[in-house]
Amino acid sequence: AAAAIALSAPVATAQITTQSPQPAPTVVDTLGVPETPEASSGGEEGAKVSISPKVYAPFLWSPTAGLGIGYGVEVQNLGWAGSSVLVTGLTSQRIGRYGVYASTRTPYAPGVNAMLGGTFETTGRRYYYGVGPFSDLDNKIAIEKQTYEAEARLGYSDAPRATRRVQAFGRYQFHQTRTAKDLDRGAQSRLDSVSAANLAFALAHDIGAVTGGVEAIWDERNNIFVPRYGFIGQVGVSYTAATSGADVSFLRTYGSFNYFLPIEWRSSTVHARVVVSSVDNVRGNDPVPFFLLPTFDTDYGLGLATQRFYANDFFLASGEVQSPVFLTGFLDIDAIAGATFYNAYDNIFRQFLPIPSLAQNRPDDDRYPLRMALGGGLRLSSALVPGLVLHGQLGFGPEGLSFTTFNLVADLRAARPILRGL
Repeated sequence: AAAAIALSAPVATAQITTQSPQPAPTVVDTLGVPETPEASSGGEEGAKVSISPKVYAPFLWSPTAGLGIGYGVEVQNLGWAGSSVLVTGLTSQRIGRYGVYASTRTPYAPGVNAMLGGTFETTGRRYYYGVGPFSDLDNKIAIEKQTYEAEARLGYSDAPRATRRVQAFGRYQFHQTRTAKDLDRGAQSRLDSVSAANLAFALAHDIGAVTGGVEAIWDERNNIFVPRYGFIGQVGVSYTAATSGADVSFLRTYGSFNYFLPIEWRSSTVHARVVVSSVDNVRGNDPVPFFLLPTFDTDYGLGLATQRFYANDFFLASGEVQSPVFLTGFLDIDAIAGATFYNAYDNIFRQFLPIPSLAQNRPDDDRYPLRMALGGGLRLSSALVPGLVLHGQLGFGPEGLSFTTFNLVADLRAARPILRGL
């Protein structure tokens, strides 16, 4: 992958703190980085309507999208204080994605909020290597695909700091898979029978699916953009059923746990992370189309290619040290180094083996060791623009070198939560 750094626009926080003098508390919207009125109930009537432009990841380059730019415009306090209407677009080499999101108020403030959103995505480079833990990196296939999505979300965050949140969501997606092109010569002919059948089924059917779920979040970080200490735990359960084009349904559980521990050495921070996902209770006469399975790739950690695994289950554990190189508040630079341990599974309960390895999965193995990747990079941030963070890491693992720009925490309050994997 090209060695460049993308602009990440992480989601928002209820309070901003840095190691420089602490600024005044502010509430920040997950759909951008606007301030909201300070009233505890979401602001008073008559708040001034404001319009602000946005720049989102990827800016210039990312592993998933290639060269491109994410952009948008947000209108706040339209109709009532604290409301937000956001229109976004992503124009890049591999992906075009356009969305509209309307929120009654930020989910980072105490109280109830609701969100409605719609997204259209088109791409000629949805990568496919097969399904399951045996998919081969040398069988790279580019798929032309369009996805239409509508979502409604209702959540409640407790007072006074909105550290705990429960939210329910419902989503409808319609998938059109058009063509498949070998990027590695003979890739489709080398697919295993299950992967070949899954791809053929996706190409032959336009598939609609509904998903509903409940999620819980506990966020005790001191800073959502560049945390120096604290904890965030997130868990969710969802049910997905095809409504047209396929006869299949399944249940999914998922969780993400991040702990940030300050240490004395160079005022550094140790970040420990665990991410786990499992698909169960698969029913119906058709296979689960690969695009409905959780996607496990460079969005989660080092050593993974873009859209590398479509699998029932996956597990990831990582540890890294974040050490300040230059801290002024105006511009903060952190050096990052760490290790990631991960794998994908058909059934994590039968196949999980907690032993690190640099080897590939093999079909004749009953249990799969944890793949290991090592890496490091830089993170640039500024207290003057708290929502924008430059983050890039180079990793080496069982499948060679990879460059990632992933966000350290896949926040379920984002407009498009990565952790849901769909």
